[in-house]
Formats: sequence, structure tokens, C-alpha cells
Amino acid sequence: MVITETGNLEKVTAPAYIAAFAPDKGESVNTLIADPLPGASVPPILPPVDGFLFLDRDKFADSFAGHLPPAQAEFMTDSQTPWGLDAAGGAVSTPAWRTKPACYLVATDDRMIPPPAQRDGRADRHADRGGGRQPRRLRLPARHRR
Repeated sequence: MVITETGNLEKVTAPAYIAAFAPDKGESVNTLIADPLPGASVPPILPPVDGFLFLDRDKFADSFAGHLPPAQAEFMTDSQTPWGLDAAGGAVSTPAWRTKPACYLVATDDRMIPPPAQRDGRADRHADRGGGRQPRRLRLPARHRR
């Protein structure tokens, strides 16, 4: 979400989406994960507690740290920082990819932002609105890395 909005700053010439959603106007993380594409994994976000979100401890390592040795994955699970509700519910007002060329790196084994959602990104579908430029996309067989 951050890159979609900050990409509108004058100093940004081309936003880069790295294993990310490319939301359209009015979309949020919540709206994008509410109806997952067929075969897509769903991030293990728990219901909010006191206005904050956490990832399910039992699913954290597989979803976010599956590439790490068990001790490191356990440390990351134990030290995760909660996110405020606005992090998942804040809607995009002006997506930069509509007016600027954008680049994409699709992590094909990502379990937090499903690869089908990355490949089906809104920016790809609307790339011609950025002055006729086609999106540049790279696929990488990777998961989240530390």
C-alpha cells in the first residue's frame, strides 16, 4: 500500500512492487485478501485484539519464515510487531501506477501475498493508462527473506 501512495511523490519516477499488492483506488489489504483467487494462500492474520493485528503463531513460520532454520523462525514468531488496524484497512486514494511506469517482482512461493494476487495485480491490468507503457515484471521462485 505504501508504494502505491508514495509513488505519487514528484521524486518517484517509477514505483517498484516487490512481492506486493498493487491496489487500485479505494482498495485496502482487507479488501484484497477478502476474496482470494483460486489456489491462493491466505495470510494467517488473527482477529484484532485491542486495535492491533498479529499473525497466527502456529502458522507464522510456514507463512513468513519457512526458509529459515527453526530457531530463527521461532525467534521471528516470538518477536513479531503488531500492526494497527489502519495498516490493513487503510484504503488507497490515488494509485501511482495509473500515471507512472511501474516494475514488479513476483515471488512465486510467497505465502503472505499470494502469487496469484501478485500476477493478477491491478497495475498490470491498467498498465496502458500510464502513458501506453507496459509493466516490467520479473518472477522469482522465492519466499520472504530476512
